[in-house]
Amino acid sequence: MPRKLRYNSKFNEFLRYTIGIFLDRRYSLQVEHKDLIDGMEAPYVILPNHVSFWDPFFVSYFIPKPVFYVVSDMQFRRPIIRILLSLVGAIPKSKAVSDFETVRNIFRIKQRKGIIGIFPEGRRNWDGHSNLPLFATAKLIKALKLPVIIPLLKGAYLSLPRWSRDHKKGAITVDFREGFSIDELKVKSVDEIHSKLSELIVYDEWAYQRGLMMEFKNRHRAEHVELTLFICPECNNTGKLRSHRHTLSCSSCGYTVIYNTFGFFETETGEPKFDTVRSWNLWQLEYIRSRIERAKDAESKDPIISDGPVWVRKGYRTEFMKKLERGRLSLFADRLEVSGNNGNKTLTFHIDQVRGVNVQLYEILEFYYGEDLYSFHFKNIWVSGYKWMVALNILRGEDAFSSDFLD
Repeated sequence: MPRKLRYNSKFNEFLRYTIGIFLDRRYSLQVEHKDLIDGMEAPYVILPNHVSFWDPFFVSYFIPKPVFYVVSDMQFRRPIIRILLSLVGAIPKSKAVSDFETVRNIFRIKQRKGIIGIFPEGRRNWDGHSNLPLFATAKLIKALKLPVIIPLLKGAYLSLPRWSRDHKKGAITVDFREGFSIDELKVKSVDEIHSKLSELIVYDEWAYQRGLMMEFKNRHRAEHVELTLFICPECNNTGKLRSHRHTLSCSSCGYTVIYNTFGFFETETGEPKFDTVRSWNLWQLEYIRSRIERAKDAESKDPIISDGPVWVRKGYRTEFMKKLERGRLSLFADRLEVSGNNGNKTLTFHIDQVRGVNVQLYEILEFYYGEDLYSFHFKNIWVSGYKWMVALNILRGEDAFSSDFLD
């Protein structure tokens, strides 16, 4: 059934003077090059980098007119959130599912002379460095032929990283930059647009912070970083890292680092193996890739990774997810298995039929299998859904950060 595109202008204005002001004070919002949008006539497109749940609010706070964002349909599964998103004109999109209705709604916004908001990376980044934009975004803005503005969020990762439940007191800057003109989109090929967009959207929080060295204070600033960093660089064990307040330690070998107020790792003696979440993450991605390749070559019968207990839910797009099974999740070279407490196999997912792998909220693994959406909720809060997403994408022959958003 077609999803109607709704919008309430009074409610949007109410949000600006309530949530907007609250976020401004909480995150010390700042803006650069605001003149780019102050005099711009809608319709146009904004393509921000994606760091946190609050990104649409951070960007929209400085834009005088409402922005219609494309939003993951996962957000629409909760009744209250669905009502709120409908009131601000959010456009639901299912990852990995071809969605003609989403594209049609985007063109409706153009016809109404509205502002279209799309996150070209397709998902929030995990390590403070932007992901490559999706090729489908280039195809879409080529077809829209509207001016494009690139708002870059600076300091947002250090203030509220993908893995954290608490914000770190610092400052967030929204830097508006020129993207594409209508004339440029008319003459450039989709490949050329994608290449330029890849340059425009690139952002490294760590390079920004090395030049700024702003403090982001919180007594529990390292907690839950193991949702991103899942391999110990000292003993190479997976899933043994645990955070507490400002430290991250390996329960297997004792390797410990301190996450300081500037967002860098340090140790009490000597130098850390990695001083940023980004550099640590890049190392672990190569390590797990090589580990998976070795397991495939050896045709091992042992799981590559395994975690439990996990609750499995099943649904479809914006539908409510129904509980299906509980057990232990294990990954093999050709399949995922969920086994019950008695060791009996209960569910099998063949890797070549898995698509749209994603992590929702902090650690909930999701993917489509056939026409159904499956989600995996781990009981233990330190289990990394990101680890599972990375491993599945590598086995599927895709980039570790891959997403099928809008393809």
